[in-house]
Order: sequence, then C-alpha cells, then structure tokens
Amino acid sequence: MIALRAATLRDLDALTAIEAASFPPAEGASRESFEARLKAFPEGFLIAEADGTPVGLIDGMVTNCETIEDRLYEDARLHDPDGAWQSVFGLAVHPDWRRRGIASDLLSAFIEKAKREGRRGVMLTCKERLIPFYERFGFEKRGVSESVHGGAVWYDMTLNFTKKAKAEASPAKRRRTAPRSVMRTRYIRFGDAEELGALIRTRRARLGMTLGDAAICCGVGRRFLLDLESGKPTAQFAKVLQVLDTFGMGLALTGTGASFTEEDLQEATVERGEVVWEAEFEKGLPDLPGEETGDGIRRGRPIGAKKISPVTCKVTVVDLKREERERRKAERGAKVETAEDEKKK
Repeated sequence: MIALRAATLRDLDALTAIEAASFPPAEGASRESFEARLKAFPEGFLIAEADGTPVGLIDGMVTNCETIEDRLYEDARLHDPDGAWQSVFGLAVHPDWRRRGIASDLLSAFIEKAKREGRRGVMLTCKERLIPFYERFGFEKRGVSESVHGGAVWYDMTLNFTKKAKAEASPAKRRRTAPRSVMRTRYIRFGDAEELGALIRTRRARLGMTLGDAAICCGVGRRFLLDLESGKPTAQFAKVLQVLDTFGMGLALTGTGASFTEEDLQEATVERGEVVWEAEFEKGLPDLPGEETGDGIRRGRPIGAKKISPVTCKVTVVDLKREERERRKAERGAKVETAEDEKKK
C-alpha cells in the first residue's frame, strides 16, 4: 500500500538514494542539498512510502520567482514562506516502483497543498519528453528555461491557479462572449505518433474518462495508454487499433497507393470471431452502446465507467463489421440467383 507523508532529517539517506537512482549525478540533489532544504523548508517535502519504505519524493521551496532559477537550487535560504509560487525542484520515484501512479499521486498532493496555502500557482522545469505528463495536470509550457542545471535543456512549466479561476467565468459572462465555431469531421490526417496521441487524449477527455478507467475499457494497461497519449513510439500496433476502436475511431489508408478493387478487398478481408473481454468495471456503469441481442449480450464496447464501487463483469463484443459483410454478401448472392433464374426463363 502506498502512503504519502512529510519528510524529516531521518529520511536523508532514503531521499538521497531515490534521487541518485532517478537522475544523473549532475542533475540530482546531493545529501548536503537535501539536508539544507529540510532544515529551511521541511514542509516543502512529501514522501511516498510502500509498507514503510520510502519509494518516491517531491520537494520544492516557496518563492516569488515565476520560473525556476538555478540560484534557487543552490541556496535553500532563498525560501520565502510568504511567497506566491510553490516550486518543484524534484519529482522522483525509485525505478523498482515506477508505472504505478506514484508520481501522479505525489504531484497531485503537492498541487492541492499549494492551493490550501493560498499560493498563486506551481512552477517547475522539465525535459521535453515530460511536457505531456505535466500538461495533464494543467501546467502550461512557457518555453525553454534559462536554467542550465546539470548542463541539460529544460522547459519552464507553470500551473497558474489565478488564471484557471478566471477561465472558469460565470455562466452569465460566458453568454456574452461570441460563440466559437466548432468543426466536426470524420477524417483527420495526423503526421506522427505524437499527433495521434494528442487526438486520443482529446477524445478520452471528451468522454470524461480518467486514464485508469479508459485503460480498463480498452483492455490495455494504464502505462501503455499513457505512453500512447504521450506519443511514445510503440510496436504494439494491435493495441493501438484496440484503443482507437474503443473510442469509436479508426485508421484509414489514403494516397495513390490506396486503390483496390472489390475483389482485392474481399481477398484481404480477415474473418474475426467473437471476442470476450473480462475487466473490472464500476457500479453505476451506463448502458453499453449498441442494441441488446436475444441472449443478453450487448453489442459494442464498455465506455464511460464511473468511479464508485468496483464489481467484476464479463462483456462479449460482437464484430459488427463482420455481420455487415456477411449481410451484404448474402444480398449479392441473392441478386445473382435471381438474375440466373430470369435468364433461364
């Protein structure tokens, strides 16, 4: 079981070990740095524990600087308890405990703590590959940071509570603004894995699903879906199609090479039988999409799980495309027989 708690000087060795396993020596904080920070702002630390063993950490001072400056890393005395911004110096999880949502739990708790303390927001720097992770929590990219900490290239990220509150304007105020033009289309061209991931992430958000709920409904792991939405290249193409199908999307071949005759398509058709999915769903699950068959099996995929109490259920997914192909094939066969009968007459 994972639990979050405050840090003390007794945690110095554990904090140093987690940091060393997570960052290169030039980027990670030393034992001396952690000691100085714990003495200056112990309330700026959170530790994740697994059965009493520290496995993750997040730390940062409070300051009036709107972006991370390298001097903040070096001098813990710059901490200002009355400052406007909560910084994040480091977010680290031991390699043996990653991919379990611990980093997300630590960051979420740190953000809520900053809100309770009346801060203006939270700011940090990160490498380019982690930008999508922080964007899921509402952080906005401000560009390349002036920080040259560890000799790496960093990006400034800011979560502005004031800006977010202004965006959530009153209904009356929103009605006075001009309505936006929304384009809806059945076909979207994407250029790479990152663009495809962004489209999938947008679709999941439109459905109001958390990453965990969506992973369950798609029949894939939470980490796989996270990597897919982040644009990480993957060879598990079958799972990508599985996620797209669940969200009511698909891929299409275009271009001059995508020209086939009806016979070509019939030859390339892959017959699929029924697929049985077993997953953890929630009580209060909305009706599954599609119509119900006589044997009580619903057609379609389970979408829209709600966070209440988990129960186990089994859903049989019927391949509707195959049924449609068989129906059309039967209709063509009937027409051919009718034509032959007319010729004989």
